Amino acid sequence: MSNKFTYFDFICYFIPGAILIWSFILLAKSIGILAYLTTFNTFTDTLGFIIIAFVLGHFIQYKSKQIIEPKIKRKYWNGAFVSEQFMIKNNKFCDEIDRLKFLKMAMESFKYSQEELKKLDSNTEEARKLSHSIYRKAYSLINNAEINERATTANVYYNFFRGLSATCFCSALLFLVQSVIKILENWGACSWEFIKEDLLIPFLLMIFFFYLTSCFIDRARQRGELHVEQTFNSMYIYYLGGIKYGKQS
Repeated sequence: MSNKFTYFDFICYFIPGAILIWSFILLAKSIGILAYLTTFNTFTDTLGFIIIAFVLGHFIQYKSKQIIEPKIKRKYWNGAFVSEQFMIKNNKFCDEIDRLKFLKMAMESFKYSQEELKKLDSNTEEARKLSHSIYRKAYSLINNAEINERATTANVYYNFFRGLSATCFCSALLFLVQSVIKILENWGACSWEFIKEDLLIPFLLMIFFFYLTSCFIDRARQRGELHVEQTFNSMYIYYLGGIKYGKQS
């Protein structure tokens, strides 16, 4: 499983970085500076592309956590992580029947008292910290028991889609810049031929990547919620004795 998630980890960085480089290459080619950015050696250019894409992917993930994640939290999660609300009464992420089962599990497995868990009846800052604390203990346990595959996969894809949303937004801006440059270069001499040959494709790509940005933000939201749900479900089945150590069907 370690090799599998090393592969996914690489994909999370390489694909967003590669897409953004591709968008920049199209911009550079459009404004005539691409020749200054290539060595004209296939091996060197390919190796450079892979290395830069991977490094750029790390930067994208870093910035997406700073910029995209807060937007997801504000828009979908009431300004907090799902794990900070999952165990609070009347939350929208967990049915009350399941929540009560998870509370019993937390009390017996993690030695929380009824008085401590009573704080989860109201949506306070203290309750959110307690909910997140229970989640962290559950996630640590399923990792130690090696039954974390579903929860970890959902978390990997959450990071993947979060990074893709940032990539697509930046790519859309690059295509917007390309369109503006083309319009300024041909200001006063615009024609249908100019629109078809120089303006239509970057304009359509700009719209497409702005649309993908919203799609991937929603996909990140779905995977973030699924990660927390799978963490508690895996922990609860393990608590009931339904999963053997290191096994998850």
